[in-house]
Amino acid sequence: MSVSYWQVYILGSGDSWVSDGQVPRPNDDLSTPLIANMTQITLADGSKAFIFPETKSVKDSITFVWLKDDGTVKEKIEDYIENGTKVKIVTHYTGIEFIGYFSSITPFWRVGQSPDEWNLQVVFSLVD
Repeated sequence: MSVSYWQVYILGSGDSWVSDGQVPRPNDDLSTPLIANMTQITLADGSKAFIFPETKSVKDSITFVWLKDDGTVKEKIEDYIENGTKVKIVTHYTGIEFIGYFSSITPFWRVGQSPDEWNLQVVFSLVD
């Protein structure tokens, strides 16, 4: 089985996207959770009511999982987090774009493997 890659771009000057190479494709579960923006209030009679703003929902963060990373993805994502870099990821097969910021990375050493091999759990916060 061959490894597929995703294209990565970072926001450069003049609001243009600049290529920052590739990363191996993470897990295939790319579902984006949808969260309602409603607010629950208690009315004078004690009953509950819900208020919906004009924007009724937001897309929540996506969790990516990379298995058996040699450290290159880990270093790249840590750099994005440290620098607050806005990133655009373009998937390998359908060209779906994810634009946002990496907000956390949790590396797990692969037990019994080389000390330079990691499993990574990464949270990517979407922006509209």
